[in-house]
Amino acid sequence: MNPKSERPKAARLKAINAQIFFIPILYYIFSIVWITTTDKIVAGMATTQHEMMLLSIFKGGLYVFLTSVLIAGILIIAARRQHIADQKQRKTDALMRALVENSPDIIACYGKDLKYLYVSPSIIALGGLSAQDCIGKTNRELGLFPASQQDLEELIRRVLDTGTPIHTTYETISVLGQISLDVRLIPEYGSDGSVISVFSIARDTTEIVQAENSLRASEERYRELVENSQDAIAIYQDGVYVYANPASARLLGYSNSSEIEGKTLDDLIAPEDLALVMEYNERRTRAQDAPSVYEVRMLRRDGAVTWVQMSASLREYMNKPAVQVAYYSIDERKKGRRSA
Repeated sequence: MNPKSERPKAARLKAINAQIFFIPILYYIFSIVWITTTDKIVAGMATTQHEMMLLSIFKGGLYVFLTSVLIAGILIIAARRQHIADQKQRKTDALMRALVENSPDIIACYGKDLKYLYVSPSIIALGGLSAQDCIGKTNRELGLFPASQQDLEELIRRVLDTGTPIHTTYETISVLGQISLDVRLIPEYGSDGSVISVFSIARDTTEIVQAENSLRASEERYRELVENSQDAIAIYQDGVYVYANPASARLLGYSNSSEIEGKTLDDLIAPEDLALVMEYNERRTRAQDAPSVYEVRMLRRDGAVTWVQMSASLREYMNKPAVQVAYYSIDERKKGRRSA
């Protein structure tokens, strides 16, 4: 059983004890008020010894009756309040159980002996066993996740010993084959403040990890293509070059591409065309029409001007908008036109 289920019971018992403890106090107060008041009334009404006796008997009977009504009323009110609290707690428990048992994550509770005290039904998807089969046994006894049993046991023991939550990821083997798990281990404390169990939330992140690996491989292939491209390719953000490939360095007469990175448009675009390039960039970032291919003059390292045909497009670089340009020299074409 989940140790947390004992908490509402303990809280309810504490509330009932407090209410029962309150009854003698009320009884004591009521008795003092009753005795003081009725003694004065009897003394004022009784004129003979016989009347005094009859009034005292009546007073005692009424006292017993009113005391019984008071105690019964307190107990009824307490029981009613407890009934309402129990109903709310049952609804909360039912909601939490529905959430846990329908979660795709594997939610479990391990005891100090590393045996399952609870595990959600989702264990069957990765472990091939029902939740009931797992209760009272360890992963090692069940043969679950053999590739990571020792690592998981060490992490659970660390949480039991230190009371410090742990968040980790690891690869393991399931009935589905190799999988990636994102695991959170959270200590559960007893009434004496010591760790009595460890809650575990394990999420299958295999698809996410595979997608990230594919994206990383795709980006690496793209980078290789860009690095080995014969066309010059560069990226600039806010008018500053943040990337340039080796072909850019060769075209503009630099020893390596790192010498271009950090330079501004003013450094590399000829003054005659700078305003035009900046206008195109402004229109492009505002999603307005702007030529994607155009001819522009650039400045080489030695200050010479070279004509290039440039293709520009918006992209995201380091999570910020940027402009990527690809360009190649058209000096020979320009010379041919002038000679013609």
